[in-house]
Parts: sequence; C-alpha cells; structure tokens
Amino acid sequence: MNSPELDALTIQKMASGHLCLNLSERVAWEGFPDFAEKFLQATGGEIVKKTDGPDMRLWNVRIDESDLILVFDDFPVMISLESSDRAGDIVIERLEQQLSREAN
Repeated sequence: MNSPELDALTIQKMASGHLCLNLSERVAWEGFPDFAEKFLQATGGEIVKKTDGPDMRLWNVRIDESDLILVFDDFPVMISLESSDRAGDIVIERLEQQLSREAN
C-alpha cells in the first residue's frame, strides 16, 4: 500500500463504543484533501460526501463496503477514521494491522 505519512497510528474506542483509527497529527487544514486522496487511494476507499466546517472536516467515505468518517479536527490537530458500526470496527482493526506492518 502506498499510503501517506501516518505518524499517529493508534486505535481508540470512542464514547459510542465504536473504534477510531488515529492517522496523523502533522497535516494542516490545507493538506487534508491531498492526504485524504492518498489515503483512500491506498486503501481502496471512495468519498461519499464532504462536509467542511470552520474547525472540522467530516468526509463520509466507503472502504471495503463499510461506511466510515474521515475526520480532520484542528484542535488538537488530528486526522482520524471513525466507525459507527461493527462492520466499520472490523475494517478499522484490519487497516490498523495492515498499515502498522507496512510502517515497519
């Protein structure tokens, strides 16, 4: 996989009980679209819908037939991939393992 730089690769459980895969804390607001494009290209994902707010970007994406949200938050700066169901959790766990192997 030819993925972008992933400097914060960790999984966290969110308040919803579903998983969040932290990806990077070094990408600025302006760099998010390029990062997202490279990440989705590397993971076989596609953009479904883009929502950009004043301090956060929430892009609905589909990876392996699962709907996820690629999030850019500017305080603290973090790009993450969030799940809202068990199928998404499974995709996040698989991606974390795959990306961790490739980083080493």
